[in-house]
Amino acid sequence: MAGTNGLLTGTILANHNVSAVTDFDAYITEFGYARVDGRYAGSVGDLRVVMGTDSYAHAGNVYRATESDRPALDRMMAVTGGVRVSAHVPDKDNNNRQNNVIRMGMRRDYVAAIWENLVLVPDSITKVKSGEIVITAIMLYATKLLRADGFHKQQVQTA
Repeated sequence: MAGTNGLLTGTILANHNVSAVTDFDAYITEFGYARVDGRYAGSVGDLRVVMGTDSYAHAGNVYRATESDRPALDRMMAVTGGVRVSAHVPDKDNNNRQNNVIRMGMRRDYVAAIWENLVLVPDSITKVKSGEIVITAIMLYATKLLRADGFHKQQVQTA
């Protein structure tokens, strides 16, 4: 998700930058109802949200009104297919903005091929003085984005 060609930091997905602190309505609209397009997501329940820790904490502390007892995060969890936090989401920037990703639908838009046979290579020589055996595990895998249209990058401003 991060890195040069990642969904959040690369240029694969269009930027949807914000210029003000994200409020209750923006969370519900931008991470929910506005993402239903009838092609990739037929209903708000077809959406899956991956947020950074700062965005998640902020959404958990934004309420519709002072007399409301349900934060935006609770409402997002109730109407979408789920909201998760990932350590792979880059931290917020100096302007308190953080990119998050919304998965729209369940098409095979991103694949991760994993080849079978994990290979373990024992090394009993490198740390022989301390009596340790170093084991290296080797696994082959590859990832490929097939269609970017199944994902949406949405920025949140926390302060």
